[in-house]
Amino acid sequence: MHNNTKKRIKYDNIITHFTKKRDTIFKILICKYFIPKYNIQEIPYELDKYNQAAFPIVCFCDCDVDIMKHTCKYGKFGLGMKKEWAVKNGLNPVFYFNSNSFVTKNFKTTVEKLALLYFNGKINKKDWYNFLYIIAFTKEYGNKEKNEIYYEEREWRFFPIKQDGSIGVLTKTMYENYLLIKHENSKIEDNKLFLKFEIQDIEKIFIPKYEDIKIFKREIKNRLEANISEEDIKYLTNKVEVL
Repeated sequence: MHNNTKKRIKYDNIITHFTKKRDTIFKILICKYFIPKYNIQEIPYELDKYNQAAFPIVCFCDCDVDIMKHTCKYGKFGLGMKKEWAVKNGLNPVFYFNSNSFVTKNFKTTVEKLALLYFNGKINKKDWYNFLYIIAFTKEYGNKEKNEIYYEEREWRFFPIKQDGSIGVLTKTMYENYLLIKHENSKIEDNKLFLKFEIQDIEKIFIPKYEDIKIFKREIKNRLEANISEEDIKYLTNKVEVL
């Protein structure tokens, strides 16, 4: 008999990056880094052409959420990374805004004023982009039309900064240009703006099916033995868990 009760799991010490493909998990494990990719997001303010913007990010969720609901959206394979690694490497939790709150209304006013100054040439591009960097870590509390509460994801993000201090921000129109977005994503790899880790920074490897545990552990050995030590392979096989 199937149990349709929602599964709720709490892990206080990890944040998890989910993906839809098991091959992606192995690619990440082999190279030992995450690659930021441009993602389009709604900005919760009326901001002229920046009401939607794309930022190069790697996303994780804090696992004190309805895991099954989350993984249906982002994938059922996951790498649970230690929070101490996240803090050390400059990841940050997302700031969630309730559209009815005083804080949100004040922040929105500030954004609109700074946008006006920038578009009128009153502040320089570097200062404006530094502010957009903060905006890249903001998100609406939820979306009633989609019946989603984004806050439940308790998202953490990594946003790479180039050596010259600049950041990459694209408008929605730019993001929808396939060749442009492909070029911008390749620049991230060319500049090696990766989020690196060591095998010991991994606390969990999540897979969707119990019947796949033995096969997945065998895959770890067969696919990774040329790239990591036997000790690390043993460590990883002990971290495999079913959601």
